[in-house]
Amino acid sequence: MYSVRLDPFTRVKKAIDGMIASLMKEKAEEIKHKDFCLDEFQKNELATQKKDHTKVELESKIAGLKQTIKEATAAIQNLDLEIADLKTQAQRAKEDREIEKKDFEGVAADQRETQGLLQSALDVLKDVYGAGVVLVQTKQASRQHQAPPPGFSTYKKSTDSTGIVMLIEQLIADAKELEAVAMHDEKQAVKEYNAFVETNEASLTAKDDAKVTLTSQKATAKKDLAEAQAELDGTMTELETLNNEAGDLHKSCDYTLKNFDARQESRDEEVNALREAKAYLSGMKN
Repeated sequence: MYSVRLDPFTRVKKAIDGMIASLMKEKAEEIKHKDFCLDEFQKNELATQKKDHTKVELESKIAGLKQTIKEATAAIQNLDLEIADLKTQAQRAKEDREIEKKDFEGVAADQRETQGLLQSALDVLKDVYGAGVVLVQTKQASRQHQAPPPGFSTYKKSTDSTGIVMLIEQLIADAKELEAVAMHDEKQAVKEYNAFVETNEASLTAKDDAKVTLTSQKATAKKDLAEAQAELDGTMTELETLNNEAGDLHKSCDYTLKNFDARQESRDEEVNALREAKAYLSGMKN
């Protein structure tokens, strides 16, 4: 009869033990969930900070690469204009040189022809006036060599011929001087043209080399830009994933973290009350 009387207490105490075990299990799970939430929030925050830093670096890198491409494009366009201008200058200089050469050849030919004509005239005059005495018939010519009859007179060469000869000789000297000046000017023009061509070609080579370098830099910058943009896109996707994970953590953890202390305290109070009740049932308290 005594064991039967104690049986209800045993069942109650067993039920209390079950409730205490359940509450302690809830407590342990809640503590574990809290630790999980804190750990995951920390991991998410650190990962987000790292990705935010990567995002800022990539955005800065992309801005720099875009500026590099922009500057390289502008520089290449300027070089194209400068190269075209140098080629135009070279073509015009070539055309001017051809005109100058043709003009020189014309002047030289004219002066040589003038010298030839003047020399021929001079030779004729020297043949005539170089004899010293010229017989001039005033009324009737005679083909026989004899003493001049009445009506004829004996003349020496005209003194005016000296002035004519000197004038022609001066004209020949002037023509030679003009030819010499023209030849000097032509040589100087050729020298200046060759110097221009050399300088022009050197400038073209330098600008072509600069264009090749800039084109290579632009291509590299474009490649780097594409890679950086792809990396940024990946980073943005990862940030979005981290943000979604943070949202899920808030849904799962906010309530627990906000109410953890109060829930733990209430649960502890409940466990203590159950244990106290069990103690009464066990006769530990009067």
